[in-house]
Amino acid sequence: MGIKSDLQVVALRKAYEFVDRDPETNIPKLVYFLDKFIPPGILDEQIDAVKKVISETESNWYKYIMSLWTDIDDDVRKKIFENFVINASFFSFILGESLL
Repeated sequence: MGIKSDLQVVALRKAYEFVDRDPETNIPKLVYFLDKFIPPGILDEQIDAVKKVISETESNWYKYIMSLWTDIDDDVRKKIFENFVINASFFSFILGESLL
């Protein structure tokens, strides 16, 4: 891994720590932060979908996301995050299609 991918991993871990402190408050903050800094045309559909889900607090998707912090052990949740988000970021970097 190079410096760029190392920085991506650090940033993703910090994002996880930020969300983990208060998911209900910090997930929307993180999404709106990403929306400002990710270049237009990249992840637009995904960010819009997440914005819709987090704005509808009575929806099943919102409840499902929040249940990740109430129903899953902290260590298991962190491993899920590392395995899916960080490893996906690393592999996309190798393939030349950075997620960030």
